[in-house]
Amino acid sequence: MVSSTVTELRTGSRGRSNIKYEFVAMDGKQYRGQSDWGAHRVQVGSEVPVLYKPLDPAVNLPLPRFLFFSFRTT
Repeated sequence: MVSSTVTELRTGSRGRSNIKYEFVAMDGKQYRGQSDWGAHRVQVGSEVPVLYKPLDPAVNLPLPRFLFFSFRTT
């Protein structure tokens, strides 16, 4: 788990917020992600915990949204 920074907020479907965020993974590279957000109120600049697939950090979700997602292995 790493901390990400919210870079953009938009109103998504059903009035829920959609966030865009960025973080630095263990490989030292910066990644971006986005997700519907309904757990807590956030603002641009807020920190949000993110979980990501270790071999592919581009596959990531904020921790509160992770409960409804599973990674597929190939």
